[in-house]
Amino acid sequence: MRELVRTYLGPYYRQTFKQAENNHRLAHACGTARMGKAIENSVVDFSGRVHEVENLYVVDASVFPSSLGTNPSLMIAAHALRTVERALGHV
Repeated sequence: MRELVRTYLGPYYRQTFKQAENNHRLAHACGTARMGKAIENSVVDFSGRVHEVENLYVVDASVFPSSLGTNPSLMIAAHALRTVERALGHV
């Protein structure tokens, strides 16, 4: 992911956080329950609901495609709140 950021945003200002430079430790694991439109290539829809399973939602970092190496806590909280609002029909 960092390489993609460097490639596409190279001429612009950027700040790199070097918290996860090596893979000797696993932190902020993401991407085990892909979000998408079709059951053939994803686990949950864009509302966080598991395909073909009523009332089962994924509200953790597993729906994120990857981690940028920083703590995803606020994104997890935002995703969880958004998912709950949609599940309750408030959105």
